Amino acid sequence: MLKLLRTHILPIYILVVLTLATGISTTNNAYAARKDELKVLRVGVLYNHPIAENEKSIAEFSNFYATQLGLKVEVIRFKSLGSLMDAHGSARVQYAIHSARSYATMNEICSCLHAIARPISAQGSNGFRSVLIIRDDKKADYANGEKLRIGFSRKNSMSGWLVPNKAIENGDIPANDFLELGSVEDVVSAYERGNVDGYFGWVPTSKLDEVVSSEKVFGTIYNSRLQAEKKSTIVWRSKIIHHGPHVAHRSLPKELVEDLTNLLLNMSSRSPEVLDIIEPYFSGGFEQANVGDYNAISAVLNLSSISVPAIIDGRLRSTLQ
Repeated sequence: MLKLLRTHILPIYILVVLTLATGISTTNNAYAARKDELKVLRVGVLYNHPIAENEKSIAEFSNFYATQLGLKVEVIRFKSLGSLMDAHGSARVQYAIHSARSYATMNEICSCLHAIARPISAQGSNGFRSVLIIRDDKKADYANGEKLRIGFSRKNSMSGWLVPNKAIENGDIPANDFLELGSVEDVVSAYERGNVDGYFGWVPTSKLDEVVSSEKVFGTIYNSRLQAEKKSTIVWRSKIIHHGPHVAHRSLPKELVEDLTNLLLNMSSRSPEVLDIIEPYFSGGFEQANVGDYNAISAVLNLSSISVPAIIDGRLRSTLQ
């Protein structure tokens, strides 16, 4: 009986193994063929990004990616986010490092891009939340709807005004006297002098996104000055605004996108010297980017109101640049 089982089962087992091996070999061959067809991975960065700082850093980045991916890599520098967005949307570059704002814009107007990873700081911060901080002795007035003097830096500041202003429009923050002061330094000085009752700032977030206190505002840079004043409290905080992601064009082979993702996720432990070139301000490495990560910034910028095709003949409409 045992001999009979071996006689019938062994050939089937061998056939299954051979079939799986053939399938894997075919898949690998297909991937290799697609990489051969691609020939060059073109990477887009802004001209002032550390990668583009000099020819040495460009060469180090290109050689590392080429070695890891088995593919020639070319770095293309752009003078503006608008030109980078245009090139990425039309696949003249297939991989790029975006700001949160530029990716959110592209995500609304083009389904052709995919955020694969986002950087984190050495302390584990993966983004920020805008916050409204009020002096403790003014909390009752705030709760009762009395108008307070609220300082902020500039109207083009994402954390200082654009995100809070959306909350004001939505009624999440009541009407107050909002004072544009010019810079974060001016906001801190005004708070020290008692010229404002509160201010808009930002606090870093993390994977755990634990409850944060006002001691974390502005990343603790002004902590000694702000904490020397009367106690204060965060009375409002926004949704998370994640750091700008690394983004792949959807025309790239799925296997190559997976290789790029794994390369980034393992970079802090395996290649910290390359991380210093790619993301010198985020030495904690990378974490996986998820669908919906940048919805919060999309809502702030009213990107869903875009009603016309934004990419026509490979050119990004100038209104979005």
